[in-house]
Amino acid sequence: TRGGEKYYTLDVLNVDFLHEVAESAVNSITINIDMDAETEKEGMLEDLSQIILDSLGETELSFMIRDSRISSQAITMSSDIPGIKINRKLMDFVQAHESIKVSI
Repeated sequence: TRGGEKYYTLDVLNVDFLHEVAESAVNSITINIDMDAETEKEGMLEDLSQIILDSLGETELSFMIRDSRISSQAITMSSDIPGIKINRKLMDFVQAHESIKVSI
């Protein structure tokens, strides 16, 4: 302690990335897309669709789409594919697009 403050030591034994532990730790994922914010919409949804189709797996997938031209509320949709594998390619794609977020 210093000046009445308590300090603790935290020993980190292991750090895993989400895409490395997702299959065993994540049951479902929601991909949130803000169509109002996306400046590079051209081809973005097609690219995302292809990544998803190339990454079929066990994790339940749904989408939340926000587009003020259609509704003031976000639209939630379930995917009709059996599931998705959360992998590095998907997570890199999400990080590269400001308008796409994931919820687990």
